[in-house]
Amino acid sequence: MKEGDLARRFPSLADIEAGARRRLPRFAYDYVAGGAGEERCIARNHAAFDEVCLRPLAVLDAAAPVETAVELFGQRYAAPFGIAPVGLGGLVWPEASEALAAAARDAGVPYVASTVGGASLERIAQIAGPFAWFQLYHANDEEIQADLLRRAHAAGYDVLVVTVDVPAAGRRPRDSRNGLAVPPRLRFSTLVEAALRPAWTLATLRCGKPGFPNLEPYPRAGDRSADLATFIGRQFTRRTTWRTIERLRSDWPGRLVIKGVLDPAEARRCLDMGTDGLWLSNHGGRQMDAAPSPLESLRALAASGEQRPLLIDSGVRSGLDVARCLALGARMAFAGRAPYLAVAAAGPAGGRYLLDLFHKDLVQTMAQLGVSDCAALRHHLWPTRNDRPHEPAPS
Repeated sequence: MKEGDLARRFPSLADIEAGARRRLPRFAYDYVAGGAGEERCIARNHAAFDEVCLRPLAVLDAAAPVETAVELFGQRYAAPFGIAPVGLGGLVWPEASEALAAAARDAGVPYVASTVGGASLERIAQIAGPFAWFQLYHANDEEIQADLLRRAHAAGYDVLVVTVDVPAAGRRPRDSRNGLAVPPRLRFSTLVEAALRPAWTLATLRCGKPGFPNLEPYPRAGDRSADLATFIGRQFTRRTTWRTIERLRSDWPGRLVIKGVLDPAEARRCLDMGTDGLWLSNHGGRQMDAAPSPLESLRALAASGEQRPLLIDSGVRSGLDVARCLALGARMAFAGRAPYLAVAAAGPAGGRYLLDLFHKDLVQTMAQLGVSDCAALRHHLWPTRNDRPHEPAPS
C-alpha cells in the first residue's frame, strides 16, 4: 500500500486501531489492546496525557528549522521516541517484530527487543543494528540469565533494559474471556475467529505458530511436558531485589536502564546504584489497575532536578504525546501497542507509516510552539492549577 493510501485510510491512531480490529481475531486484538482488571489504568494513562498542555509562542525574533534529533547513551537518534518491548508480538501479527525492527532502523530510532518477543534477540540485532536495545526479564535460573546476557552482548547490544514490574502475572480479563493460550488452542471459537480473519490466518500459517524464540533452548528435559508459556511463568515472574540490580550492574558491560519504577524515592535509589537511566512505566496498564500514570513520577523526578536520562511509556499515542513527555522532563518516549497495531492494520509498511506519522506530528507540534530543538520543549509546559502561584480570592 502506498504512503498516500495509508495517509487517507489511517490519518490517526484511532483509525489504525479500527483497522487492526477489523483484521485481527478477537483474541489477538484483545491481547495487545487490553489491560489489567477493569482497564482503568489504561484510561488513567490517556487522561494524564490529555491534562498536559503546552505553551505556544506565536511571534518569534527569528524563524529556525525544527530539529528532532537527540543524543542518548552516546548515540544520535533521529527523533526522541522509539518502539517499546512487546511480548509475543507474533500473535498480534506474524513477523511484526522483524518488520518493526526494520522500520525503527530506517527511521533512526530505538527498537527494544523483548525477552519474550516474537523474534530472537540475534535476529533483531541483525536487522536493527545499533538501533536495537534488549529488554531483559531476569530469570530465576542464574545459568539462563547469564546466557541471555552473554547472547545479548555477543549480538552487539549496548543498552540493556531490565523490566522490574512483574512480580506476579497480571490479571487480564479479556484474555481470560477469550481463553487465550500460547500457542492458541484449536477451540471451536478460535477456529471461527481465525476463519473470519483470513489475512491473519494465512500469514500465521505461512510463518508458523507464534512463540518465544529467545527461550526455546532453555527448558530442561524434565520440563518438556509443560508448555513453554508455563515454563516462562515459573522462570520469569519474580520479585526484583536490590541485590538483583547490583549484580546486573556488575555483570552487564554496557548501558543499564531499569524499567517499571514509579516511586520517586525508589527511582533515585536505582540511579544511585549506577544505572544509566530510568524508564518510568506502569507496563501499559497491564499489571496493576490502580497504578498511577508514569507522567506523575516524571513530574516529581524532573521537579527534583534529576539530570540523568528519564525515559517513559504507557499511553504514548502520538508525536504530540512525545512532546508532552519531553516538556515534563523525559529524554525519550516509547510506544508499544501503537506500532504493533499499525502492522496489524496495514502490514509491514504500517510500522514505517506510524513512525513517520509520529515524526510529522512532533515536527508540527514543535513548529506550533515555536521550538526548534527538543531540549527547548522543557520551557513550554503550561502550568497546571497546582503549579500556579496561589492567588487570593477577590474580596
